[in-house]
Amino acid sequence: MGGRIVRPEGHVALLEELPDAFEQAQQRLPDMLMQSLREQLARVKDLQADIARIEHRLFEQLRATPACQTIAEIPGVGLLTATAVVATMGSPATRAPAVQRGGRRRGQQAGAHRLGCSEPQQTLASQHLARSLNASASRS
Repeated sequence: MGGRIVRPEGHVALLEELPDAFEQAQQRLPDMLMQSLREQLARVKDLQADIARIEHRLFEQLRATPACQTIAEIPGVGLLTATAVVATMGSPATRAPAVQRGGRRRGQQAGAHRLGCSEPQQTLASQHLARSLNASASRS
């Protein structure tokens, strides 16, 4: 290998390999640099723990909220998007009629338009969202 560091795929695998890499590098790098690298690794691990706690809270919200579950059934929509949509839009029961009519509050653009979707994609997304919201509203 000639002194090169071969990085494993994925950040989890990388973090698992770092202690061994640090041990090998310690012989070639100054102590001050190694200490800084260890501090940065500790920060990354702290951030991972924070992210895991937030994801757990979001997952609990998804499990407890039928509207989130309905939105999460849309292909390509995951935990973050489903909980964000429901948090932003409020109750699907009050929003569904406006979505069906293609309505939105004055000054707001359609989300799909802001994301740069084509007109057909925007129409499909709106129709799918309306069906999902209607299904959720009828279950409430």
